[in-house]
Amino acid sequence: MTGKTATPILVVDLGFSAAKYKFGGLIGRTASALRRFGDDMIVGDRALDKSGSNYLKTPAELVKFYPEFVSHVVELVGVTEKVELSVGLPYAFWKSEKEKTGTEISAIDQLKKGLVGENISKVHVFPQGRGGIVSYLTDSAEVPEGNLLAIDIGFNTIIATLWSTDLQKTLWDATYYKKGIHQMATQYLFPKISHHLSGQSPTPVEISQCLEKRCLGSGFSKIDIGPDIDSCANLYATDTLSDIVADLQAHVGIAASFSEVLFFGGGTHYLPELNSDTVKMTKLPEPEFANARGFEVLAQNHNKGV
Repeated sequence: MTGKTATPILVVDLGFSAAKYKFGGLIGRTASALRRFGDDMIVGDRALDKSGSNYLKTPAELVKFYPEFVSHVVELVGVTEKVELSVGLPYAFWKSEKEKTGTEISAIDQLKKGLVGENISKVHVFPQGRGGIVSYLTDSAEVPEGNLLAIDIGFNTIIATLWSTDLQKTLWDATYYKKGIHQMATQYLFPKISHHLSGQSPTPVEISQCLEKRCLGSGFSKIDIGPDIDSCANLYATDTLSDIVADLQAHVGIAASFSEVLFFGGGTHYLPELNSDTVKMTKLPEPEFANARGFEVLAQNHNKGV
């Protein structure tokens, strides 16, 4: 674990495709799937053992089911001691909840109260997208100069952040729902391979599994869709990056300059190699865990009063 804290830190970064977790040197993920079985709620990969599993669709559902996924992760990693918990929410949702005042109860407060339990002494709630930037800057031998454009590509969301390394603050951010890898699959990929599906409509969790396995079907019948995924990823990446930069320029104007683009989030795995003559393009290692690594550092710094 980076640095030293009085209490170990468990990170659970729940997204619309998977819950990523980090506990010291242990990292892993489990599907953001859930299934009701009598009075019990089964979550994670085990919810996929039988048909009838559901998936998370909205930030409000992330908040509602975070306790179930945290309990599952606590079991997976074998937490037996008191830990601090660090979790994340989509940037725009986190920001709007952070701004609630007066008698309004924010989702952040709900999580902090609802997640404290037998093994969890304290809860930190951070914005997804921010964690990847912290992870990159923590691991960098030299602090980059100028602005960074961070693009966190999830399954359902894309979170874009313009970060000033000089001012150490966010200059602009945008959260795009239904624009992540799910969009690549439904709008770019599935029109090419729909003739293999016989009228079926895969769930988001099933789509995620198809993308990871790069094939359709099961048992003795499997269809390789790897080349289709790669060709669609090229077009998706070009269109998406153009849309984000255009949006950034429209909102920030002449100050919308950046010297480097950071890509992280699970969707980064599907992107082709991106090159530019003027801007450095960087894919973070183990990109799906970048936010989790950053959330751990943010919690450690918070405890140190940084």
